[in-house]
Amino acid sequence: MPMLPEEKARVKIDKQLRNAGWDIVARNEYLPNSTSAVEEALMGGNTESDYLLFIDGKAIAVVEAKREDNPLGDEVKKQAEDYAVSPQDWYGLWFEKLIPLVYMANGNKIYFKNMLEMQRGYLVERLLKWYLLSNGI
Repeated sequence: MPMLPEEKARVKIDKQLRNAGWDIVARNEYLPNSTSAVEEALMGGNTESDYLLFIDGKAIAVVEAKREDNPLGDEVKKQAEDYAVSPQDWYGLWFEKLIPLVYMANGNKIYFKNMLEMQRGYLVERLLKWYLLSNGI
């Protein structure tokens, strides 16, 4: 059976996360105080983020994954940012009621936003790659 478009994108995004050093786990496999990318993490309002990234047991970033042909527009931005401000009460957080970093990805493009700097918009993948390379990351 052929893969659905979002499944194809998720394969690429999984690879990108692993290449960046993230251990991807199902939400029922997450170990507290670990550094992990939890798939389909529960969020407020009975919703699920595609990935919720944890460092030292605290949620640091939301990753919203879409299929490759999705342009990652305003609707996806709203969805991802809503997740960032609606974490479950039991998640360890770095900031009160806020997951500070938001990523949107479709397997081909990645957009990033620091929710602590709301006046700034999303950085596109090229700027992010430049930043990572220039900082030896």
